[in-house]
Amino acid sequence: MEQKFKRINRWCEAYADNHGQLTSASHLTDVDVVLAISYSGETQEVVDSIIVAKQNGAKIISLTKYGKSRITELANVRLFASSIEKKYS
Repeated sequence: MEQKFKRINRWCEAYADNHGQLTSASHLTDVDVVLAISYSGETQEVVDSIIVAKQNGAKIISLTKYGKSRITELANVRLFASSIEKKYS
């Protein structure tokens, strides 16, 4: 997703770890947008980052499976994926 945004000349950073997410979220303002991706909509690290970003005025777009979740409840815009997540062992 980060690469796709950069291809259309939109600044974007993606953080794979919650420390980077939280650090970035703490510097966001009301001109920023967060795209929060979590299939379950319950990933605690993503929830924590969204809360910090939202407290700083950032808008939140969520991408989760269909249905209510903690992440969709926090989002300003909700996007849903219809496919079933596969479990890998």
